[in-house]
Amino acid sequence: MDRKQKNLYQILPFVIMGICMAGTCVIGLRIFARKVLIGKLGIENYVTCTLADYNWGDRLERTVPEDTGLQAVQAEQALPAASARLTELEQILEGAPEAADKEKPAENAVEQGGIAGLTESWSDKVFAVEDDITKYCNEKFIFYRQLRNISTGFDALAGWELAYARTGGSTYTLNTGYDYQAVEAADLTLYADTLIRESDIAKRAGIDFLYVQYPYRVDRENSQVPWGASSFENENADDMLGRLRDVGVDVLDLRSELPARGWQNDSGFYETDGHWTTRSGFLSSGIVAEYLNAQYAYAFDGSFFDEMNYTAERYSVNSYAVNEEVELFLPEFDTDFCVTDAYRSAAYEGSFADACFDMAKVDTEEYSSVLTAYSSSRIRNSYLFEYQNRKPVNNDKRILIASDSFSWHLIPYLAMDVKYIDYVYKMTPDQLEYYIEELQPDTVIVMDKPY
Repeated sequence: MDRKQKNLYQILPFVIMGICMAGTCVIGLRIFARKVLIGKLGIENYVTCTLADYNWGDRLERTVPEDTGLQAVQAEQALPAASARLTELEQILEGAPEAADKEKPAENAVEQGGIAGLTESWSDKVFAVEDDITKYCNEKFIFYRQLRNISTGFDALAGWELAYARTGGSTYTLNTGYDYQAVEAADLTLYADTLIRESDIAKRAGIDFLYVQYPYRVDRENSQVPWGASSFENENADDMLGRLRDVGVDVLDLRSELPARGWQNDSGFYETDGHWTTRSGFLSSGIVAEYLNAQYAYAFDGSFFDEMNYTAERYSVNSYAVNEEVELFLPEFDTDFCVTDAYRSAAYEGSFADACFDMAKVDTEEYSSVLTAYSSSRIRNSYLFEYQNRKPVNNDKRILIASDSFSWHLIPYLAMDVKYIDYVYKMTPDQLEYYIEELQPDTVIVMDKPY
């Protein structure tokens, strides 16, 4: 071994140690930015959010700070009818059965008292720290996507077929490049029983009930799943839907309807978070409307679901790793809505763009690096949210919808030609029975994608 080789072997360990230490410092810095700068000090701007990779995965509801004083002024200036309806819905929400997964106040853990309460509190903190470290050592690690792309390119050159997995093999990278949580084979009988119970509640009240199955990021052929990995969400859903159909629950399966219209799983979901695109929601609203026309004597005008009657406003959601375009479909025809969020004590009036979306969150330079594809939606995870269409409509009816965030860019477009749509986040059977009595809907729709 000559002198140069010997020096290289002596230096190499220090280089490796330096890289590891630099990576550790970056992880610490990013966690500090998220927990302290943003979480404690409230410093939310381009630098801190990019540094912390603070996005939808952190349950970010807003990054353009809302002026609570302005919101109060808007409520005071709202028309009397809107203010009165907000008061009515707040009273209805107050009397509703508690949601099973509704966020509880932080002091609940302390109320337990004694060693048990203290142990649970510390256990939650430990799990939170562990979760942060896991995230920032994996998908939030600096240049993670670029490094992964280099590795994937090398695999392709070498002719290797590998499934990049982590967290004990439960998370892997799809062929589309998206990190995906593996779904194991599961028995969804209990979930099906819950839907059957909700259907029975609606039928006893003389109300139509429809279950709408959302698509998954992985298609039914598992074409996005890499060699060596598996995914069972579609198989699980097929079994569950079979149980529903066996007892007469009406089902609209978007996994079949969307591809029939040229939709594809690969392009139908955002790359920057786990949701389907606004275009997917818009297209699905038309499919739901067609189904309601055919099966439940609705009279939706198909022109409300024709993209030719909308302007597709496009925005960029950029980060150091991804440059992705986001669309919002804004109608070219006159609209007039009153949108009421009883959960957040807020009411919005005016055109579709002003009432149904918060355009301040897209008409800003910060949107391109901080906000997510769904940040402009007003509906969010509200426990009682109402759309009132104040233009003449073909359906003077009320639809009650229970769903999750996938509906945020579907429901507003469905509301284009129906008088009222009420939304409840992940409604329970007890809540359904209560809201049927209070709201008197003509149709109940549950939209979901169970795992």
